[in-house]
Amino acid sequence: MLEKLGPLDADRIADLRPYLESVPDPRSRRGRWYSLTAILLVCACAAVYGAKSIDEFGEFGEFGERATNSLLASLGVRRHLLGWRRSPKPVTPGRVLQALDGDALDQAVCAYLADRHRITASADVPGARSRQVIAVDGKALKGSAGLDTPRRHLPSDMTDAEWVVVRPLLPVPGWLRGRGGRPEAYCHRAMLDAIRYLVDNGIKWRAMPADFPPWDRVYAFFRRWRDHGLVREFHDRLRGQVRTRLGRDAEPTAAVIDSQCVKADAVVGSDSRGFDGGKLVNGRERHVVVDTLGLLLAVMVTAADVGDRTAAKVLLEQVADAHHRLALVWADAGYTGSLVEHCLAAFALVLAIVKRSDDMRGFVVLPKRWIVERLFAHLMRSRRLVRDFERRTTSAEAMIY
Repeated sequence: MLEKLGPLDADRIADLRPYLESVPDPRSRRGRWYSLTAILLVCACAAVYGAKSIDEFGEFGEFGERATNSLLASLGVRRHLLGWRRSPKPVTPGRVLQALDGDALDQAVCAYLADRHRITASADVPGARSRQVIAVDGKALKGSAGLDTPRRHLPSDMTDAEWVVVRPLLPVPGWLRGRGGRPEAYCHRAMLDAIRYLVDNGIKWRAMPADFPPWDRVYAFFRRWRDHGLVREFHDRLRGQVRTRLGRDAEPTAAVIDSQCVKADAVVGSDSRGFDGGKLVNGRERHVVVDTLGLLLAVMVTAADVGDRTAAKVLLEQVADAHHRLALVWADAGYTGSLVEHCLAAFALVLAIVKRSDDMRGFVVLPKRWIVERLFAHLMRSRRLVRDFERRTTSAEAMIY
């Protein structure tokens, strides 16, 4: 079994144990048979063995049945009075991991890897390459690096540097806050990479590659975030951090509004699609508001036959409620008329119309309007967004975020 576990041999287990002992045990002192360090080491070995979740009838249960006494002894599992050792049932590590301090566990594992990297880099190993960054995450399901195979990296996957920025901004699951519920079986990075792959390559949900978690779990993750508004919440946090790093205030004071018509697929029902007589498009229309950096503030998807002014009243109301410092919005000639007075009276927003002069010929870059046009160009580079394939408008809005 130790040979099958690969790099997690007896020496590595002995090196990892002192770091895991620093993680506080959330259980009471009464009724403990397995120590916290032993439970964490069993979970680590089961993960190397191939377990993707804590399931009694899955790989975790199979690992517990096949683990030898010598292996369990090296993991720190106590010996029974009759002389045998038994791996914990899946329910035990499930309850422990649900109540465990995740930050403390991350610090312990990162400290172990950092010390291991420092020792390896200082040793005189022929052909060894020094690494500048150590990234720890849970994407070890499929496609990850093995003993003799490099990691398969898809172009749509987040890099380690991107994940370091994104991870602190993710919404915290309810079970980590003590609200109950089952722990999630898959890492958020694997889920986000799967959704990014779907949007970038325009595949069907059921055509999710085997490098990612099962398609139904990825869709359930996307649906939960969509219905609870977590997609927009995560996007707003990331946008605020980007603006802060560029020397801007987190809340914008000026924005640009525009719309884009796209054709709708056959799965889109007649209740959410229409025909735009001006652009001759049968489908849906995306109404977006961006800041002066081109970062998305809000999006609303409607049928293509809904007018720009009608949609702008609802969209600008949402933007004004979410961004109280917003005072100026640039728009094209399609937003003229009574909308200008309505925005000033109802939302305290100055709607400035950027018109194209009559003597202009051909393509001309108009002030401020090019910012939102650049966003539309970026959206068209994702195959899922070239045409609207979503049955619900909320799903279409989540895909744009």
